Amino acid sequence: MPVISYLAYPEKQHRATLLAELSAHPYCEVIPAENADVFIVVTDTPDRQTDETVRTYLEQHHGLLCLAMIHGQVEDPQE
Repeated sequence: MPVISYLAYPEKQHRATLLAELSAHPYCEVIPAENADVFIVVTDTPDRQTDETVRTYLEQHHGLLCLAMIHGQVEDPQE
């Protein structure tokens, strides 16, 4: 199960909408920073294909200026 964490930098005018939409996604947990307009987004997906789909969703999401992966843990069940 891939578990990936990102720093997400939203456009200021889209911050609330982006927070609500990403928080509603079934594979995302979003933690807003208290002292900056940044989110920590943690994704937990059942397989690599779903992880790639979620990552594409995040990267192409309207209102997101930058998405930076800060940690990734991908366990291969065949190892």
